[in-house]
Amino acid sequence: MIQINQNMKIEVSLENNDQGLSNVRIEISSERFPAMSLSPEQARSLATELIQVVHRAEVRQKLQKLEQSEVKQVVKFRLV
Repeated sequence: MIQINQNMKIEVSLENNDQGLSNVRIEISSERFPAMSLSPEQARSLATELIQVVHRAEVRQKLQKLEQSEVKQVVKFRLV
C-alpha cells in the first residue's frame, strides 16, 4: 500500500479476470476514482511510463543541484 495523503492510498494486487487470466488491480481509495483493472501488458506499460517519468524527474533534480553547486563555487571564487 502507498499512502498518498490522508484522503488517498493506492493498493496494487493480482486478481483473476472473467477468462481466468491474471489482471493487476490498482485500487485507489478516493471517491472520484475507486479502482482500475489492467491486463499484465497494460500494467507493464503503466509501470514503464511511471519509471521513465520518475527517471526524468530524478535527472532534472540532479542537474538543478549541480547547477546550484556550480553557482556557489563561482560565488566563492569571486569572493576569494
